[in-house]
Amino acid sequence: MNQNTRDARENIPITKPYHEANEEASAHINSAPSMASSPSTSAHGSKHSIISIHYLQSPLNTLEDSLTGDHFDLHDLSEAYNVLSTRIKDILLRDVDSEQALSVLREQSHTLTNALRRDVMRVLTNPYLTPRRDDMDPEEVQFARDLAMLGQQAIRLISELFAFPQLSSTMSDDQLRLLLHDVLAILSEPSLPTPHSKRTFALLRWTLQSQKLPENVLTHHKKQIMATVKQSLEGEKLSEQIVIDGLKILAELLRGYGRLFLSSACDLLDAVLNRLIAETLSIRFAAGNTLSAFVHAKIMLLLGNKHKVTIKISRTVRKFSLQYFAQELPEPESLEELSQDPSEEELSQEPPEDLSQKPPLYCFLSSAFAISQLAHDGDGPQWAAAVLASLIVLFDERVFTSLPALRHIKALLWKVSEHQSITVKYLHPSIWRSFVWAFARIPSEEELSRKVQVFLSQDYRNGVGALACYVTMNFQSDDSVGRTLGVVADMFKQPQARMDAIHLTCQLLGSSSDASSSIVHVLQEKLFDGQILETHLANLREKLRRIPNVVRSFSIAEITPHWNKLHEFWIAGVKFILNESQQAIPQYLFEAWRTLISTAARIHKDHTLPPPIVQTLEDLSSESILDISDVRTEIRQIHLLRGLWKLVQASFTGSSLDVLADYFLGAVVRRNFDISSAPVQSEWVHLCQDIRVYPLKGAGRRLNTKGGPSFNTKTWVAVARVWIAAEGASGDNLITFLKFYFPEQLSTDEELELWKKLFYKALAASKAQPNAKEAVLNLWNTFISKDEEVILAFPRQFHALISAFADPFDNDMSEEILAFIDHLLLSLYPPSIHPLSVCLRYIDTIRGIVTYLPEKHLVPCLAQLSNCLCLWIEDKSPALPDEMYSQHVLPLYKDVLRKLRNEEPNETTLLTLWKFLVAPFQRPMDKDQESAQICAKAADAFDEFWSATYQGKAEFFPLYDQDLKKYLKALALVENGNQADGLTQSEDSQKTDGSYVPETQPLEPAPVTGSQAMANYVDMLINKGNEERDLADADIVPSSSSPLRAPLIPSWKPVLRQDIDAMAVDRPEDPGSSAVSTRGMKRKRQEKDQDATPPETSFLPKAQAPPIPKPKTRLRMAHVEVMKAQHEPLRTPTRPRKSQTSVIAASTWNRGSQLMTPEPSAPPSSHHGHAVHSAQEDDEEEDYGSWEKGVASPSSFAQISRDLEMDDTMDGTHVAKRGEHRAAARFEANSPP
Repeated sequence: MNQNTRDARENIPITKPYHEANEEASAHINSAPSMASSPSTSAHGSKHSIISIHYLQSPLNTLEDSLTGDHFDLHDLSEAYNVLSTRIKDILLRDVDSEQALSVLREQSHTLTNALRRDVMRVLTNPYLTPRRDDMDPEEVQFARDLAMLGQQAIRLISELFAFPQLSSTMSDDQLRLLLHDVLAILSEPSLPTPHSKRTFALLRWTLQSQKLPENVLTHHKKQIMATVKQSLEGEKLSEQIVIDGLKILAELLRGYGRLFLSSACDLLDAVLNRLIAETLSIRFAAGNTLSAFVHAKIMLLLGNKHKVTIKISRTVRKFSLQYFAQELPEPESLEELSQDPSEEELSQEPPEDLSQKPPLYCFLSSAFAISQLAHDGDGPQWAAAVLASLIVLFDERVFTSLPALRHIKALLWKVSEHQSITVKYLHPSIWRSFVWAFARIPSEEELSRKVQVFLSQDYRNGVGALACYVTMNFQSDDSVGRTLGVVADMFKQPQARMDAIHLTCQLLGSSSDASSSIVHVLQEKLFDGQILETHLANLREKLRRIPNVVRSFSIAEITPHWNKLHEFWIAGVKFILNESQQAIPQYLFEAWRTLISTAARIHKDHTLPPPIVQTLEDLSSESILDISDVRTEIRQIHLLRGLWKLVQASFTGSSLDVLADYFLGAVVRRNFDISSAPVQSEWVHLCQDIRVYPLKGAGRRLNTKGGPSFNTKTWVAVARVWIAAEGASGDNLITFLKFYFPEQLSTDEELELWKKLFYKALAASKAQPNAKEAVLNLWNTFISKDEEVILAFPRQFHALISAFADPFDNDMSEEILAFIDHLLLSLYPPSIHPLSVCLRYIDTIRGIVTYLPEKHLVPCLAQLSNCLCLWIEDKSPALPDEMYSQHVLPLYKDVLRKLRNEEPNETTLLTLWKFLVAPFQRPMDKDQESAQICAKAADAFDEFWSATYQGKAEFFPLYDQDLKKYLKALALVENGNQADGLTQSEDSQKTDGSYVPETQPLEPAPVTGSQAMANYVDMLINKGNEERDLADADIVPSSSSPLRAPLIPSWKPVLRQDIDAMAVDRPEDPGSSAVSTRGMKRKRQEKDQDATPPETSFLPKAQAPPIPKPKTRLRMAHVEVMKAQHEPLRTPTRPRKSQTSVIAASTWNRGSQLMTPEPSAPPSSHHGHAVHSAQEDDEEEDYGSWEKGVASPSSFAQISRDLEMDDTMDGTHVAKRGEHRAAARFEANSPP
């Protein structure tokens, strides 16, 4: 009940208070236990009270008795109605079986009807027995009050019977008609004789307002009802409450019985419209409610735009709008003018403050829309929205031809759309939907329809665009699909409608199948059924829910001619979601993609893979589709690509899919996702795997990354190939990708080669950075493991890394790189676990570094690599076959000497590299032509270098190491050269204890090999003086009288004193010491030389690491006597001895020299007559003839000295064998051809 309407009992002075009546009713209910055993009661469980059928019987019996008795107190009748009404209400409100409890009303409906008709008409009874005068009799006053109270109590009960269908159903339609007739009869009276007539009329109007009677009951009284309403709206001197009651009655009649009353109500529409501009808020509110009821009735009846009621309503509204709504603003020239966006002036225009200013309705609506806080009825945005939307619907399609009104409506709507309150903004699409409804009423073939579509395109937000598409799709025309796509295109132009456009596009492509089929859903029904008007502003958003899906999907036949347009919309939607939306990639995007690729396959039948699909995958893999590339957007883009590719895999098969996979993978890799970020890396790896791995196909070996996702070999190789060919790859991405499987997972040559090429690109990217030095160092530290076991376990893999640093001195990386190579090569010699080819790769890499290096860096580089180079060039194990040595090691040696020839001789180079210079002559070799050639080439290279640099330069003599002197002398002797110029021997002549000149000499001198010449030279030095002398005692005679200079210490590498001392050769303290002690010392030193291990180093460089001195060597000089070869019978060795003797030989060294036969120091019996010995005798006999064993190739002087020392310590058997071998070699050398 409205707050301005008072309850009937407020008009009646009841003798018994109302709360006592309620207590009495409760007493009847609580007395149920006394009737619990009665068969006429019904129990409904412990939660419900037990209601007796006699609950209403008592007041009904009172009314029945009053119909038969002549005298009955009016007050008692009023009390009976009061109790009956209260108990009925109690039954309805409580959770009880109302049907059974109210059954007594059905049984006594006739009695109740008669009593009500009698008592309700008492309000027309004149209570005065005499003509009215000012001084009324107290009895007359009391009688008048009793009559009014009894009539109002009867009306109260009638209103309850009319308002609740449960109660009206207990009475017949005729009984209800009679009661309604009496109510209308009283309302038709201009006045009542009883007191409180206004309250009585208010109760009667409330009865009509709240009634829910069957339509057939109202039909018989249609005219009387409409007359009553008209009297309330158009009567003279009507109070505000009467007008409001009339408007409410009309609104309820239109919403509940529109078919019955709409036609008649059209005559009252003008009166309702005029009430919209009333002065009071309550009347304006009620008028807006009634106006929306007209709309509700119209849309529920589905009246066409040509129906007479529609036309009549439209004309009435148009006439009113021109007078009270649109007369002040200038009339637009055409609808196209209204299709333009509002100007800033229109949006900023403030509503007039003076409500008396014309047009009044525009001012009232503008003021109401401006309110965002709690407002009174008729002064809030809810009321304004209901009125504005109702005007549009009542205008119907003619709203688009009523340009003044249309312009005013549009101006108000833009104010709503720009409102500061989000809640008020929610009203805008609900109103704009009314335009869509009117647009749907226009025939599609008319030109007005297209113009209106342009007008509507101004605002397709919040589901309005979907409704417009729903309308265009239902057009009975050939271009309905084209016009629908036109709506979608306009939606994409509006940022706030773009998300709706994306969803709508996917709906059209089949992502959703649920769609509404009723045009009623185009309108916001809650604006017209009173819900929005009665809703508090704070709860408005809950009422205005999103428009449901109303668009059906296109068929394949509809999609095919418009595939390109739909594909364009879909691409635009994908880009928008990636950049603007925070939600996950919606599933409907993938469903739409499925439809697109299936339709494209139908269109491009000649292609296994439609070209647009291929191009789409490449475009969506590009970074250009992202406004801002960060971790979040990149992950979302990868999710999108994975989903799209899975659908492509499910739709296509065959070799063409493999081609597309390679193409797509290339696009993904070239995209340069930031895989240095862990979240992006994980998703990126899964994407690459999805592209390359197919169901039911072998994927190859899986490579597990360290704690992350996994590749298979095919995928890794494919990605690496793409990255090698691509340009602009990020250095961080390359480093991350290279770290995936280094070094453990790389196994094949192809993988290593690809890895190396990628590392080249990563290194180049690091060098291109502003802080290149730091970047390169970080790159190095990223891949060089601190665990030496890992490095030694995977030297092949680390070679791929080392080979990228062609110039170690670039970016000051020499210490790290060269120290790493030096230690690794030292650790790999001799090769045992890894193939020799892996070690030779490092040798070749060093050769490449030496070739690339500038001359200023050559010596520092060789100094840091001297340990490993000497170890591998000497090859004392030996570990390298001659062929490999000749292909890898010897070219390195020759290249180094070739580059050193261009350098000015200096002390630093000599002190640093003398061991390297003589290293090839330390290598043991077999007796074959290949070994001789290797040594010859090494000697030639050394000779060319030495003669061009240090030969004969006395200023460097003090810096010569003793071993270097020996090699120079040996080389000079063998080649008859001047390599040893300036060097003198300790004694000028050879002296021996005894020598034998051969009795006969060969007619022609036998060819002498370089090894023989060096051996003879050694023999002469040993025999001279017939005493043990160290060849290292040779003095250096300067070529000039200039004073000797102390050796200079290289500035770039400190040399310790002990290193300089280590260059000297130890002199024996006692030259005449016993052979036993000397032999023991020499054996120990020889074992030390043979078993010497590389110096202990680290992969990390040491800034102050001094050069490692070569072990000191003491040379034991043996006295050898010369034998006559022709007098001594040659004997064949019983057991050939396999020996490895260091030699220096070359085919070009064959020079004539006199062979000398050492004189045996043992008795002749040791040389004659004993060709065969027992094993014991061989062990005890010392064969000096073994000293004459032929030398296979020239070696360093130190090595020959060691052999001599070894011979002196050997037992007789070994000596005998050596003598037999040497005798055989000499016999062959001296034999005539």
